Amino acid sequence: MPIKVSVIVAACNAGPGLMITLRSLDAQTMPRDEFEVIVVDDGSTDDTPTVLRAAVATRPWLRVEEIACSGSAGRPRNVGTGVARGEYVLYADPYDELFPEALLRTWEYASGNNADVLIAKEVHPQGWETFRFNEPRVPVLDEHVLALLTAHKLYRTAFLREHGIRFPEGATALVDHGFNALAYARAEVVSVLADYPCYRPATARPDPADPRLLWDAVRRDVRAVAAGPRRGPLLTRWYRGCLLARLGPPLLGLGSAARDATVRLARDLHREYFGPELDTVLSAVERPRARLCRAGDVSALLGLAAVDRGVTARPEVMEAAWRQGALELVVAATLVDTDGVPVLFRRSGDRVFRLVPAALAGLLTDDELDVTDLLRGRVELGVRGRTSRVEWPLPSHGRVEFVDTPAGTVARGWCAARLYVGAAAYGGPLDEPIWDLTVRFTALGYVSHRGVPPAGVSAGPALVEDRVVVPFAANGAQLSVDLSRGTPGLLPPGGLTPADVTRADARLELRLPPIHLDGFAAAPGEVIVGGVAYPAECRTIDGRSIVRAPVASMANGPVTLRLADPPADTGLVLVPSIGGLSHARRRPPAGAPSPQPVGASPHQPTPGLYLSREGGHPRHHGPPRTAGGLVRRVYNRLSHSVIRASRDG
Repeated sequence: MPIKVSVIVAACNAGPGLMITLRSLDAQTMPRDEFEVIVVDDGSTDDTPTVLRAAVATRPWLRVEEIACSGSAGRPRNVGTGVARGEYVLYADPYDELFPEALLRTWEYASGNNADVLIAKEVHPQGWETFRFNEPRVPVLDEHVLALLTAHKLYRTAFLREHGIRFPEGATALVDHGFNALAYARAEVVSVLADYPCYRPATARPDPADPRLLWDAVRRDVRAVAAGPRRGPLLTRWYRGCLLARLGPPLLGLGSAARDATVRLARDLHREYFGPELDTVLSAVERPRARLCRAGDVSALLGLAAVDRGVTARPEVMEAAWRQGALELVVAATLVDTDGVPVLFRRSGDRVFRLVPAALAGLLTDDELDVTDLLRGRVELGVRGRTSRVEWPLPSHGRVEFVDTPAGTVARGWCAARLYVGAAAYGGPLDEPIWDLTVRFTALGYVSHRGVPPAGVSAGPALVEDRVVVPFAANGAQLSVDLSRGTPGLLPPGGLTPADVTRADARLELRLPPIHLDGFAAAPGEVIVGGVAYPAECRTIDGRSIVRAPVASMANGPVTLRLADPPADTGLVLVPSIGGLSHARRRPPAGAPSPQPVGASPHQPTPGLYLSREGGHPRHHGPPRTAGGLVRRVYNRLSHSVIRASRDG
């Protein structure tokens, strides 16, 4: 069987981190004879060789190569690529994890589109701008595509060998950047797989402490980009992401000598490769930075970095309500400084200008501070799995604009989004118990990725496609939804009281807090009394949700409600009265004798088995659905499918 994917892992004193990565490869759904894993031990001096010997003994698809310590991941990756037998190669690092279907899905999509490079969905702890839809062939190498310069991608092996694309070797930095600079310059087909999370890196790699090592690497990559095809978009990416980004707030964390060296080396590179003509693509934040970099003004760059440090967006929920099975939200976000005070701008006529300290204002022209046409903003909402950290963008629309307030002009954005749990994961259902809502604000070169605050949200629980969805405030600061509670999530915190129960002949009525019922006139379920299950339905009447069930007049025992799994213990028990009609009481404390059911023999309900009204005999049938409910579900799924057909902004 031909090998489809070769996974190459460079390991140097990796120890237990190797096993984290290997265990994620153990769980791959791709057949074991269709992929291989090549671990290149880069001169480890810890227990890595022992770990690898034990791993090889139980994994026939694992190969180990040993080399002398080379100083970076570049040489071991090149060695692995040289012996790889797979149609595609993927580079992984110790401690990182692949999701179970990663190899199978990425290979199928890459080979199906004859991709030279496949960018797969990554999961980053700090939040990351996610691709909104699959792209078999990226039309242009724009900023969005080039944002990810890690090597955790699929590369066609023959493509790498044909063009001699290799990682930089030796004691160097940014080896992933150098490799991708060559790969993107020569790739004919770049594909994006956005509908499945594939790779979870453990941590981001910090820059080396020695600025000369860092800037030698940046210069190496810029030289390669400037001399190759697709010079324009690639040079812009290195200009903004590798040069100017390091002259912002990160500059404040360096010592005096490192700061001086960083600015000097960046200035020299800037003057050699990045002329003023490239400034037209820069953001409002980057333009003054570029001007001061050309001048090599360390003091001014530090002052500007202090202005930009900590700038973020403060979100607030303006509206949150259930409509037709979806939680609809309107979120506003205002650009604020590190103290939470709105960032102010100066309006003069129809132009808007940045406000900077007087010491900087004398160094920058009005043109360099004019941000009128540089807003380039958007606000987007998403959901992030509490455990996996997988994030999915929600169908949304919004804008960012300058708004005049009594204190001055501010940058403020709005976004309206719909969370439909049955289709929020790229058209599929959300598959984790807890999901946090997030908001991403992008404007003027600032990017903020934060949780949505719960203040102002009063939306109660909902029953959506037989799943209970409970919005709640996590730690008082994060708006989240819980999909794990089942029917207990529909009851008040203290359970039902006898006042919430009405008996009328052969009908039992339970009054619940308001529940959104996904647009259905009634939601099916069952009430279980003393072990006997009775069909029930839930309706919303006069602001309360009412569950009605035809319960036998003599039925007694504990009362359980099931509108979704798991069922809920209501905390009540039906007991016989003198007149013969049972009535509700609080359940006796643990250890006290419980009333025994009388009449019909006990029946333990089975999920998917509903009782007919004729004689209490079970028969199979699904919960009733209405045509209106079907239309609403289709509408919600289609609204989420928009993310596969178009890109916001």
